[in-house]
Amino acid sequence: MAAVSVQIPSRKLGARTVRARTLRASRTRLALALVLLGWFVVFVCAVFGSGASDASGSGTILSSGRTHTVAAGETLWSIAADSAGGAGDLRAVMHEIASLNHLSGSGVRAGQVLVLP
Repeated sequence: MAAVSVQIPSRKLGARTVRARTLRASRTRLALALVLLGWFVVFVCAVFGSGASDASGSGTILSSGRTHTVAAGETLWSIAADSAGGAGDLRAVMHEIASLNHLSGSGVRAGQVLVLP
């Protein structure tokens, strides 16, 4: 039996082709790293960024476990005044109530149940 040898012509890559391939591979790795970093940031924000922060900047608002059902004619200001009992800054209390209840403004409606700080 005779051995058959097949020769594939060798292709010499020029320096420009090698640099282009290296650059393309580097860009691909960079894009992949940026996508992974983006997903990591989204994950961290979803896990740790869901807490509300208080007006003093400590990072957490603790609910007292009290709730209040809004009566007709009540405002967020009057509810904050009753909740604070005359002590402290009412604007900070209003901000805490709005943060705890995910309110976008200061408007409340009769029958709405609010969590108080």
